[in-house]
Amino acid sequence: MGRPAAEEWLEERKRQLAGLPLTSMMALRALHMLDIYTEDVVGQLKAGDVRSAVLTARIALRYAVDALLASHGEFGESPKWFARRYLAADPTELSFDDWWALETMRSYDPEAPERWAEEVLTTCQRIASEISVAPGVTV
Repeated sequence: MGRPAAEEWLEERKRQLAGLPLTSMMALRALHMLDIYTEDVVGQLKAGDVRSAVLTARIALRYAVDALLASHGEFGESPKWFARRYLAADPTELSFDDWWALETMRSYDPEAPERWAEEVLTTCQRIASEISVAPGVTV
């Protein structure tokens, strides 16, 4: 006996999605936001607004990791399963332990908060430079 119509429909949708540059589109979307926030971090540090730079660096890190995970086929908006998605993607560009250290602000020093913001900025820029997207894909 053949497969039920719903199962066939689902398989066809999976084939259609597989043919789309979805991972590249999602990665580019996050990279665009990352660019905005990293630029803000640089400006805030130059202006001496270190506290704002730290907060903005946290946002930039999230977009960098969103782009990284998207480039590995893992995407989602909710932070609920973020660590699980990170482990599933297992990106070589940034290990889970290194990401977790940044995410939990392990190296943050209240006496020199700009160092943490600069560390995150450097990591974000490195991640962005290592993400590959399909040629010709735009968001």
